[in-house]
Amino acid sequence: MPAITTAVRRIVLIVLLATSGVVLPAARAQDSAVDLDKILAGDHRDPKNAARDKYRHPQQVLTFFGIRPDMTVMEIWPSTNW
Repeated sequence: MPAITTAVRRIVLIVLLATSGVVLPAARAQDSAVDLDKILAGDHRDPKNAARDKYRHPQQVLTFFGIRPDMTVMEIWPSTNW
């Protein structure tokens, strides 16, 4: 019986660790999405760039890559075509 108990404990631990890794980033992503909405609606943005958001999908792209407000992002090869 002790072997089964140890196996069950391991499975429960694995499930808890796997689930916490999914739930916590999802909550952070929701908070980041709200922050991104505020940033994308800011007056600092060029209206021409803001008009292209419907094609560029900046919020979805930044959310997909897991970019958060506390991060610094550097563009290595900037381009004018995207």
